Parts: sequence; structure tokens; C-alpha cells
Amino acid sequence: HLMEEYLSKYEGKWAPEEIEEAKRQLAVGTIKYGMLNHDVSKDVVFEMDKWSAKTGTTGPYNMYAYTRSVGIKRQVDEGKSKCKPGKVDPSILKAQVERDILIHIGSFWTVVNDCVAKNNPSALCGYVFNLSKYFNGWYENTHVAGSETPDELATRLALSQAIGKTIKASLNLLGITTLEKM
Repeated sequence: HLMEEYLSKYEGKWAPEEIEEAKRQLAVGTIKYGMLNHDVSKDVVFEMDKWSAKTGTTGPYNMYAYTRSVGIKRQVDEGKSKCKPGKVDPSILKAQVERDILIHIGSFWTVVNDCVAKNNPSALCGYVFNLSKYFNGWYENTHVAGSETPDELATRLALSQAIGKTIKASLNLLGITTLEKM
């Protein structure tokens, strides 16, 4: 299922070892997230179809959001943007979703500390899912590489990278290895 949904399109484009490693990391991430995304005091029901879905609070959804942030950086680094990045200017971030993302990123350590205090990582699963959801919505409406000015590109790229680093940190704390492409 995971191979068909996420990796079959790379057969012949990636080395077989690369596909196997990505498949393994995706499977492990799917199961870990599925198990940790529940209150530790309740029984876990193994539901592979739900746990491996492309949307919703799943490991693959969050892992894919991270790879999107990496892809944006790669696109800019390869010169596939309208201009070269200038200076980061936070005043450019005027949309409500951008403010919501920044506030959400700012709550990272509060969520982590709460999870530690309660010895329950499920809140971190909810946190990373919400950040991934914010990011995917922003991504759908904001073409970073299509930014009109160098400062706009640098600012949007910085926001994308902050989101990606926070998603990666969250998943790593959950014991999930992120993929650079997927």
C-alpha cells in the first residue's frame, strides 16, 4: 500500500536501495505515528488504511509536509524561482495564515514540555499535524518560487524552512525519521 501510494512513481528514477530505504522509513513512520497519536491510557487499534492515509493526522501526511519544505528550498537553490533571494523582511508576512503559523511554531516548546510532564506524546502528534495542515494550506495558496521580489522570496523561503525544521524536530522527537524526497 505505501509503495503504491507514495513511491511507485519513482521506480526507474531513484536507485532501488533509495526506494527500499524510503519505503522502510515511511512504514516505520506510519506505525510509530499511528501508535503515538493516541492517549497512552487507551488501547491502540491498528488500522493500517487509516494510519497510512495521505490526508489527516497520519505519519505520511506529516512526513510529506516536511518533504515539501525541502522541495521548496531545492527549487530555489536550483534557480527555479523568478528571482534570487534578498533579505528576510517579516513585515511581508501579512496573511492571517502566516501569523497563525508563526504563533503555532512559537508554541513548540510549550507542547513538548507538556508532553514530557504528562508522559504522553499524543499532543505532539496533534501539534505537528496542525502545523503540517497550516503549511499545506499556505503552500497551496503561496507559490514561494514565484515570489515577485527578492525580499518576498527570502521571507517566504525562511518561513517555509522554519516550518520544515519544526516539523522535522517534532517527528524526530516522536522517533520518526524524515525523508528528503517522497
